[in-house]
Amino acid sequence: MNHCDPATTRLPILPEFEPAADLWSRIERRHVRRQRRRRLVAVGSIAAVFVAAIAVFAFQATTRDSNILAEQRRETMQLEQDWQALGAVTGDNGYTRLRSFDVALQEAYDRRVENHELDVLWGERNQVLRDLIQARRDATASAPDHGLLISI
Repeated sequence: MNHCDPATTRLPILPEFEPAADLWSRIERRHVRRQRRRRLVAVGSIAAVFVAAIAVFAFQATTRDSNILAEQRRETMQLEQDWQALGAVTGDNGYTRLRSFDVALQEAYDRRVENHELDVLWGERNQVLRDLIQARRDATASAPDHGLLISI
């Protein structure tokens, strides 16, 4: 051994290290807290990803529902144009049946119901329009045409 090494000459004069009695338990508690914190961060991250996935799915579902409602409204406008193009018929022309659906739709919008409920109401209203168009076409087809002269 080298006797000139200053570290070896000071070693015997250093105080003896006596660790505190609870040192290992403090180290273990700190280690357990760090593990718990890591788990909590991992669980929180997984939960955040899960919530984000649900939000994306809900947004896509809302967009899909909005597209369905938009299609229903376009169909309604087309059906109303077809119905009006058939001309006037005596009576209320089916406005009473349509008016009840219009009231129900307005109440549904006022209550801010889900899109699938609105989809059902628009679909039923469109079916009433289809029925009215078919009834008017049937009435037009079965009506006698007095303007036709037959000559022999």
